[in-house]
Amino acid sequence: MDGDLDVFLIDGFELSLGDQFEIVDVGGSRFGSFDGLSEGSSIGNFGLLSLFITYFGDDGNDRLLFAGLDGDFDDDGTVGADDLNLVLFNWNMDGSTVPHDWINQRPLPGTSVGADQLNSVLFNWNKSVPSVATVPEPSSFASLLGLALLFLTIAPRQGNQPSSHSSPSTG
Repeated sequence: MDGDLDVFLIDGFELSLGDQFEIVDVGGSRFGSFDGLSEGSSIGNFGLLSLFITYFGDDGNDRLLFAGLDGDFDDDGTVGADDLNLVLFNWNMDGSTVPHDWINQRPLPGTSVGADQLNSVLFNWNKSVPSVATVPEPSSFASLLGLALLFLTIAPRQGNQPSSHSSPSTG
């Protein structure tokens, strides 16, 4: 594999943390990389998130792009102390042997953890992906609506029951 890789987002498309795009489905074996893009390299910044490349996607040899936050090596949506610890505790370790906690932007096997990863953490310190507000499932909404209707049918009946004290009638 050789050549340049250029990616553009069109028609207002916005990346979400964790998006993945398979760009090459390798049926057998393929070696090499796109020019200037080692394993885990950022291919571009698109707002808060960047797209990174992996040469070991899906079944281990497909080429994928995935959306992430620069320097967020543990994929928790925030660049901070945990990411810095991953870099420092694995300094000079080969990219193929970094621990399981290291999820995003792994260095290429044969490449050491070093200044590139440290700079990625330090230059993006405290950046985080905003959390998305959760929307209730339709079944939750239906349950709440059912309870509200039940309450509305029971409440008027309790108010219309005769009282045990009657007032004298005037004639």
